[in-house]
Amino acid sequence: MGPPSGDAPRTVCVLGCDGGYAGPGGAGSGYLVQAGATTLWLDAGPGTFANLQRVCDPGTIDAVVLSHEHPDHWSDLESFAVWCLQVGGGVRSARLIEELLAAGVERVVVGSAAVEAPRAVSAWLKR
Repeated sequence: MGPPSGDAPRTVCVLGCDGGYAGPGGAGSGYLVQAGATTLWLDAGPGTFANLQRVCDPGTIDAVVLSHEHPDHWSDLESFAVWCLQVGGGVRSARLIEELLAAGVERVVVGSAAVEAPRAVSAWLKR
């Protein structure tokens, strides 16, 4: 990841801007900054990770920057860390499970496939 080109369009998306705590329907401090192919999450206040997922794939985040150490600027990092280590939704094959685990995912959530195809899921788990 190099510096963005001087001509790259830059965008800032406000993920939240509430004060020391998120109000109803709100979120703490957080901003998504994009320039060219670089995506930066600036501050990760409560509720910002949910809002971030509405506007981009968390897997595209190149860096997280925290302005300071108060919890209302970093508390959603835990949610991001869990997301990074867990994948769920759309997992429908043993091959995909194996690929995800090989890539470092610690937990794969099979979800509705376990109800829709319990024998197949049982066979996947025995591999």
